[in-house]
Amino acid sequence: MQHRELDVGFFWSALALATLGGFALGAFLAWQMAWGQNLPPDLAVWIQVHGHLQLVGWAGLFIMGVSLFFLPRLAATPLTRPTWVPGILGTTVGGLVLEALARLVGPRFMPASATAVLGLQALGAGLTALGVLSYGFVLVETFWPKRRKQDGAIRPVEPFLALMFVGWGTYAVTHALLALAAAHDGTTLLPLAWHRWAVEAFMALTLFPVAYAFSVRTFPLYLQTPLPGPGLRRWGWGYVGITAVGLLVSMPVFVERGGSRWVLLTEALRLAWDGTVLGLIWDLNLFVRTRPAWLSPDAPRSPHPRTGQPPRRGYSDYGEFGRFEALLYSAYAWLTAAVVLDAVGIGLGWLGRRVPYGRDPVRHAFLLGFITLLILGMAQRMLPGFMHRKQLAHPGFVVWTGLLGNLAVLGRVGPLLGPAAPWPFVRALQQAGLALSGLLVLGAVLLLAWNLVATRYCMDGRQGGTG
Repeated sequence: MQHRELDVGFFWSALALATLGGFALGAFLAWQMAWGQNLPPDLAVWIQVHGHLQLVGWAGLFIMGVSLFFLPRLAATPLTRPTWVPGILGTTVGGLVLEALARLVGPRFMPASATAVLGLQALGAGLTALGVLSYGFVLVETFWPKRRKQDGAIRPVEPFLALMFVGWGTYAVTHALLALAAAHDGTTLLPLAWHRWAVEAFMALTLFPVAYAFSVRTFPLYLQTPLPGPGLRRWGWGYVGITAVGLLVSMPVFVERGGSRWVLLTEALRLAWDGTVLGLIWDLNLFVRTRPAWLSPDAPRSPHPRTGQPPRRGYSDYGEFGRFEALLYSAYAWLTAAVVLDAVGIGLGWLGRRVPYGRDPVRHAFLLGFITLLILGMAQRMLPGFMHRKQLAHPGFVVWTGLLGNLAVLGRVGPLLGPAAPWPFVRALQQAGLALSGLLVLGAVLLLAWNLVATRYCMDGRQGGTG
């Protein structure tokens, strides 16, 4: 059986779009906001482009690259249409770049309502949607008919994988339709309420499910956590139901007509979603072990075949991937913080108290804290093996990646939790944290890029690395 090799273009494209696009835009805007400097007159457009590049260009391309390699192997069958993969990457990346240039650069040379700008905006969104839908079609055609043969590995996470495909299609089609509607109205600004809904849908339908599913399947090996519990599949279908109802109820067309009682219903469903996510984190047994580990701590541990070094206690590696586990634990700590912040904000509102923050710190704790830190950790643990490399080129970089990443999240989320502090020193720290947050995460992503490129091209399967 011949499987397709890892398509590293997805990861290089994700890193390029992140450093030159999504994170760069975020770093610029955070710096300007922190110091009260001039912001772009079309700030809302910049924020939308930043978010789209982060969702699809950063997290999305990493998900595509890993899933196209990993899921066919779980299904024990090669991709049905391997020749489509370069086209999927090309149309997705090309569409992202085209739309971003049309919306940000085009209006600097001609009116934002110019036919060329609006046409390229719609074309870029359409190309991205085509790439995403083609990706989903290839994986579903390959994976879904075979999933029953792999019940032991797939069955516990099947609800999450099913939801992932729904989320991809929902976001891609919605975003393309919004770009087309904006072009029809003569603007580069997508309808705000529907755009926010599409982002929340992608977070709940795709990003969390796929991150959790891969965590369930890999953490027992990487972190010696217990295998999935017998109730995980029921938790999964419960998550599917709560997420689907919550997103349907929160559609702008219903919220605008429903009044205050409808808003209460959407908030109650958000609370149920938060509680379900906390339950899933507990079932992962990451922070508190309620079930025996997959491998007993007293089990015989094989020394490294070349150096004779024993594995790190509690882990299956010898340190050749650095302290990647700190990033994984940090990611789930920030996810916990995100759902707790959301629940506390809803509770304060119900009690008639002033809520000092909105959805922005919750969204950044999820996307920057959970998703980005998880990518930073999993990429440096998982991808070397996919590349047929036995270790990272620079294991020592990993701890610095984690430090920069966590400081970036703290600097981005902390200042958003309330008004500026009355004390000058603390207020200066808040400003500095917000201003530097984008640069810090850019540093973390550049370290990741350096490490992966060096691992891929400066090592072979027999070589060690430097720390």
